[in-house]
Amino acid sequence: MVRLCYFRLKKGLSRDELSKTSGVSKGYLAKIEQDKCFFTNPSYIQRIAKGLGVERLKLIPHSGLKKKRHFLDYIIPPDTLGSRIKNLRLKRGLTFKEFTQKLKVSKDSTWRFEKNITIPNEKILKRIAKVLRVSVKKLKGGW
Repeated sequence: MVRLCYFRLKKGLSRDELSKTSGVSKGYLAKIEQDKCFFTNPSYIQRIAKGLGVERLKLIPHSGLKKKRHFLDYIIPPDTLGSRIKNLRLKRGLTFKEFTQKLKVSKDSTWRFEKNITIPNEKILKRIAKVLRVSVKKLKGGW
């Protein structure tokens, strides 16, 4: 990822120094800089950004993003129903508690939906879609 390399060099840091300040290994930093992997763990983004002294959103490449994609799509890839629910909830700025209250289901059920442990029935799926302001088709993966 060119952005990481840019900010690291701008700060005058070696990979070794950034590794020590961020707690992320030199090898992993090298892989990220060479686009051999994309770090999806938000804690890594936070730690690297803190080590560089920049906001974490600056590390996420905007020019390479597909049109109409949100940065959360890269942190929580919407590839399962559960991840789509969580991704859309976060995009709408709903806390877990608010979302659970609006759905009128238990916290445990909501947690299971977001973790893709349980698939909601059609009635609940319609409520989820309504709360998230999307169609059921989009929620099921028809982006």
